[in-house]
Amino acid sequence: MQSDGFKRAWAKALRSMEWGAPVCADICARGQLAEGDVKGVDAKTAQTLVSDEEIIDAYAKGEEEFGIYCLKCVGYDITWQKYLHKTYPIHLAIQAAKKTKKAPAKKASFLGVSDRTSVGAKAQIAK
Repeated sequence: MQSDGFKRAWAKALRSMEWGAPVCADICARGQLAEGDVKGVDAKTAQTLVSDEEIIDAYAKGEEEFGIYCLKCVGYDITWQKYLHKTYPIHLAIQAAKKTKKAPAKKASFLGVSDRTSVGAKAQIAK
């Protein structure tokens, strides 16, 4: 069993995070079906309609469940790992160069007139 604080933290996360919207929509829809009042509610709205207690109860009753994945390493490419180790300093140098390289300054145009326009023509346009 999880502590009450843990359950409240998960309920709050489900109500506030985007990934919790479908769960809240399911709980909201079940509540509407039980009351006989079925109307469409989008997932985002459902997050505001469902309380923390309703979320905790849905998990406690088994109406909702957490999906858990367990991954097993099936192999490791030692050649690739050695390549990454060897080239990592080069990668860091390239990233640092990209950050310090400034974008070329754009030439400012005068009132939207191209730079090829003569100074006298630009003065006439400005008047």
